[in-house]
Amino acid sequence: MLKTVKALFSSVVDYAGLFPPAALSLQVAMENYAHDSGNQYNWMLGRFVLPIAKLDEFEALLPQFALRRWSLSILLSANWKADIERLWGARSEMWRTESEGGSRDRLPGVSSPFAHRN
Repeated sequence: MLKTVKALFSSVVDYAGLFPPAALSLQVAMENYAHDSGNQYNWMLGRFVLPIAKLDEFEALLPQFALRRWSLSILLSANWKADIERLWGARSEMWRTESEGGSRDRLPGVSSPFAHRN
């Protein structure tokens, strides 16, 4: 494969299996994403698209999967201010890095959406 093609399409496909036309259950969508993350075309796979309303269910299902790193695109609701407060407030522990005194026990391998980039 041409390096330019791979560079152009790297992480270009976000997985939105929860939404039409697939409209899969969260369990099945997570199974598909975990499977696709291990195949030969995984370099094209981007983030798992997750509505914030399904975050608790996602957290509950996560221990069932061998995949240790989940990149998420979290879709906020119309009440986006409360959603952001929810992510920053009650769940701030799960997003903290280990160097900040956080624990990866609750959501191991989930990338922080608030990570500071240099």
